[in-house]
Amino acid sequence: MPRDLAPRERFTDVDHRQPDLIRRVEGSSDYIFKHALVRDALYNGLLSGPRAALHLRVAEELERRGGNRLMEIAETLAHHFSETSRVDKAFAYLAMAGDKSLDIYALQEAEKNYRHALKIFDDHDACASSESVAAVVVRLLEAFVLGGDYRDFGRVTEKYLPLMRKAGESPDLVKVLYYQGLLTFLNLEDLRESHRLMAEAHAIAERLGAGRARAYARYGLLLIRSTMGLDAPETSERMSAEMMEDSLRYGDNYIRNFSSWMVGQHYLRHGLLKEAREAALQFMKWGEQHGDPRAIGLANFTLSLAELGYEAPEAALARAEDCVRFAVTPNEQRWGAGVRAVANIALGRFHAGLLQLDTLNLEYERLGVNFNRFSWPRGQALLLSGEFAEGIRVIEREIDRYAKAGDAWISTNLRVQLDGFYVQVLTSKEKPPPGLVRKNFRTLIGIKLFGARRAAALLRQAASSRHLSDRGVTRALIDFNLGALSAMKKRRDEAGSYFEKARAAAEDQGAERLLQKINAALAQLG
Repeated sequence: MPRDLAPRERFTDVDHRQPDLIRRVEGSSDYIFKHALVRDALYNGLLSGPRAALHLRVAEELERRGGNRLMEIAETLAHHFSETSRVDKAFAYLAMAGDKSLDIYALQEAEKNYRHALKIFDDHDACASSESVAAVVVRLLEAFVLGGDYRDFGRVTEKYLPLMRKAGESPDLVKVLYYQGLLTFLNLEDLRESHRLMAEAHAIAERLGAGRARAYARYGLLLIRSTMGLDAPETSERMSAEMMEDSLRYGDNYIRNFSSWMVGQHYLRHGLLKEAREAALQFMKWGEQHGDPRAIGLANFTLSLAELGYEAPEAALARAEDCVRFAVTPNEQRWGAGVRAVANIALGRFHAGLLQLDTLNLEYERLGVNFNRFSWPRGQALLLSGEFAEGIRVIEREIDRYAKAGDAWISTNLRVQLDGFYVQVLTSKEKPPPGLVRKNFRTLIGIKLFGARRAAALLRQAASSRHLSDRGVTRALIDFNLGALSAMKKRRDEAGSYFEKARAAAEDQGAERLLQKINAALAQLG
């Protein structure tokens, strides 16, 4: 059935001898149909020509009366013009209606309007300029990203990117290349291709001198390069400052929020949990001052990851719950749900955590996302619950998956995590329960025979990551484990040197639980 004013709206030329069909609007000289079925029957009985003429009359009158308030009635105007031959007007008002919905995060409504506009363009390619089409494509991709639904992402970029390239370099071309790079990243196919697209976007933005487009490209480059571990912390810090300068000066709400979030995220990738926490708290304060719940949700996500790094799963769980509670978009709600699952596993709530993880992974599979579909927490749960062999296999498989894609951040952290398990088994002074020994007899024998060698190989790979800060918690964990292996081999001076380096970094970052382990290890050395 036609929406809104089609054609139930006002009629001033009516036959007053039909009191059962129409009624007068109270306080007005206008009339409306008394029953929707009567309206529908009359409307459906109209031939296409008269029907289109009626919609055109209504649309033009609404447009005339709308004045400078056309955004408020964009959906109604889009509907009426879509029923006429004025496809140019239909496209314009559908785009406007999409923008209106997207700006308040009504993502499904925004997507519907943008798709309709592009369908009209596909059927009538003279209805809009290439610039107008590019703007709609960019906003549709933004709706996909915020909703976390990437099933049609590739189809849209594949269809319209050639058209935009043909039209020449533009800020919207920069943004579409950014979104294409983001899709490649989220598919976890080959981050090198994602980096190539982000670098191309940045080069175009630089040539154009387009500040807002450059903010998108700089955000994308920092996201990919920090995930791939391509830069030392100092270089990454400079890139972060340049990104924020553009975002604050030129950016829209989308890129301002993501750039502010990325400041904390790039610190996490370097192992600088203290700086990540400080950046997230500053971002949260900004969100509170500006009444922006999305900023608060994103800040809580960063804080939840920092708390996991500090070995504080209770605090991580609380921050993850706040992320879900404040998140405006479905995508960011799922991020918080992911940390919630990991925190529950770390707290020993394996059934609840794994159920949450499975539910989330099924949703990501439905939405076409590979990067956020992860299984390593299952490996962690298996190790913690005493299923050593399967836990090791799961984590090794995840290390290989992320490393092949070019992700140095997650693969490095998983190497450190698995290495920590080997070191714990090798250096533990406690006698394991007989049942645990029986269940893992072969695995434990293998660790006793080859675990030190495997742990050392994992540590060498992790330590070679140039993106890790010497002051970071990840580097402190590597040095702590190296010290433990050296102590096990009776290399006291070497062990002491590693432990001291680990202690300096842990103290700098305020990693209290790690610091306690380091001090205990130093005390054992004498």
